[in-house]
Amino acid sequence: MKYLLNYNLSEEDLETLKEELTERDILELSTNQERVEEILNHFLSVGIHNLKEILLYKVDLFYDNPNTIMHFLATCSKDTIDKINEDVQNLDLLNN
Repeated sequence: MKYLLNYNLSEEDLETLKEELTERDILELSTNQERVEEILNHFLSVGIHNLKEILLYKVDLFYDNPNTIMHFLATCSKDTIDKINEDVQNLDLLNN
């Protein structure tokens, strides 16, 4: 999961992920780097920057097809993006 360091996560953040996520989630993030990076890049491209919090709160998004996430994010307004950046729990307000 070292590639996550390229997304402004620290070594400490990686340790937190390892402590908080299930073994299955860690395996998913570790073995599907290309897909996970594509999804992270989609989040960044629309202005969502709290990636560690999203990984902790909604790791199941990273199991999804990147095109599904891209389509979902394309429908988000600037206000919605701001709300997600304020609190990742606002992802629950959206139909994803």
